[in-house]
Amino acid sequence: MERIAVVTDSTADIPLPLQEKYSIHVVHALVEFGNETYLDQVEITPASFYERLRKSPVLPKTSQPTVQEFFETYERLLKEYDHVLAIHLSSQLAGDYQTANLVKEQTSAPERITIVDSKSASFGLGAMVLKSAQSVQQGASLKEILALLKEYREKMKIFFLVDTLEYLAKGGRIGKASYLLGTLIQVNPVLTIDREGRIYPYAKKRGMKQAISFIKEEAFRLFEGEEVDLAVIHADSLSQASQLEKEFRAALPVRHSDLLELGPAIGTHTGPGTVGIILSPVLHAYAF
Repeated sequence: MERIAVVTDSTADIPLPLQEKYSIHVVHALVEFGNETYLDQVEITPASFYERLRKSPVLPKTSQPTVQEFFETYERLLKEYDHVLAIHLSSQLAGDYQTANLVKEQTSAPERITIVDSKSASFGLGAMVLKSAQSVQQGASLKEILALLKEYREKMKIFFLVDTLEYLAKGGRIGKASYLLGTLIQVNPVLTIDREGRIYPYAKKRGMKQAISFIKEEAFRLFEGEEVDLAVIHADSLSQASQLEKEFRAALPVRHSDLLELGPAIGTHTGPGTVGIILSPVLHAYAF
């Protein structure tokens, strides 16, 4: 059986116990507060990050994992495994995918490394990585995993709501016009990540209650009552996220659900108070 290593970056927001359980290898984004730089999810936790973010007059900055960490991780895994499968943050949101491909060509065995653009972020990326790692443990081949990923990515749906558009605007993830319009008319945009991996407004609703009702209806329509896996992810908004998890479990045929924290690298751009709903298909055809 082919030994496959699964690699991702810290923006996947996969909890450490799951990383360890499924042998998921992680390269870490960097979070900068002024002159201080932290390894995402290692040297700064979500709790301490959001506490500091709420008080800071200066928006933190993020940068992708270093070339050195990419290279050292790939080289180490090439010595231990037959193949390295690296699934990274959407190429439309950061440079991880591009850097990974450049580093791959500098390694001792680039033909044994496959780089995948998740075209997703946070636990949208994380769910893809987790599914891949589970499939490896079940004995799936690289070809089978890549086929699964393609279908999984196409069928997954991500919706998220931000407390304010300020952070997305400052980070350049939305235009100034969208920010000003949303602020002026007090609209809660239902944001999503499209098939190319870009953030865009899926719908505009007045108030959080309307926005959440819309997401429930849309989720049921998109999956046509099929069984789904649910992840509710939040940025320092545990109470609201817990309530959403209960509501979605009651409204949809949910097989499994997770309640997760949005990490500092992504939270920098969405801000505290963000909640996300990630619905993943249950692909019964892939039972390795």
